[in-house]
Amino acid sequence: MEKEQKLEKGYPLSKDENNLLLYDLIKEGKFDIFCQRIQDGYGLTAFVLTAMLNYGYEGKIEEVLSSCKCWTSDVFDFLVIYWGREKAEDYWIQHADKERVAEKLSNEGLVRHQRWNELLEREAYELLAAHAPLAFFQSPDASYYTSRFFSALVAQKRFEDVLALDDKWTKSDYFHSTEMMRYLLEHDVDKFCKILPFFSVTAKQKLAVRLGFEKLDDLYQYLYDNGQIDFLMKETSFLSDHGIWEPYVEKEKWYTLASHGKYDLIDWEDWMAKSKKEASIHAAMIQKWDLLVKYKQHWLLLKHFRLWRFVKSFF
Repeated sequence: MEKEQKLEKGYPLSKDENNLLLYDLIKEGKFDIFCQRIQDGYGLTAFVLTAMLNYGYEGKIEEVLSSCKCWTSDVFDFLVIYWGREKAEDYWIQHADKERVAEKLSNEGLVRHQRWNELLEREAYELLAAHAPLAFFQSPDASYYTSRFFSALVAQKRFEDVLALDDKWTKSDYFHSTEMMRYLLEHDVDKFCKILPFFSVTAKQKLAVRLGFEKLDDLYQYLYDNGQIDFLMKETSFLSDHGIWEPYVEKEKWYTLASHGKYDLIDWEDWMAKSKKEASIHAAMIQKWDLLVKYKQHWLLLKHFRLWRFVKSFF
């Protein structure tokens, strides 16, 4: 209990002893001695400041504050009443012990003075997302908590900052945020298409509706219109379902074309050069015997009883 009554900064007097000594000096009009005691390290308290008001020394309060070396935390409470919270916080943050300053400040005061780590300790994620710079979110202090900032940053429409912190989020973070996926669809469709394959068809269908499309095919049509051919070709059947074969021809996807019966679109010479065995099987299926002769596919010709061509294929 005695320890709790001692002044801050380890001053040897108890708070009551300190208050009584300084109060007597103010009451007796010995203001010069009072100021000297303050400069010597006697503690300034809310009680002492109130005494200054009561005995006509209001105009000297800022002078005394600037010269004191020791004060108790209730001085801040006095200043809030005397000056108003914002001015009190601004003064406190400049003059109080640095390790104790955040204890008295409101969240708004911490924002005003850019005390991001103290706000982080208070788990004020929304305020940080609204005000803290990107550099804070990239700092080691924030890195442990970054997963908690995703929704808050998106709510503040800080989409570019979310992308700058890309290594902090999972694909699920993006996927389950409609606003973020909408932003990607409009501004970074490549990344949108990198995220999409990790989720089920049902999840994709629900996402399409969330994004304002009637069905998943409408989303794929949008992607097609925006040049996402590789994604559609690799991850969906959209192109083949809609009879869009040109991309497969351009990408020389001969096996895919063959599996859909589009033999007339295949460059057989190219396919034979790249994958003779695979191409030969399909050539036999559509009876391209002369091609098999040219590429000396003896056993396929024999298997299909093309005896004359089988002999011819050796010459």
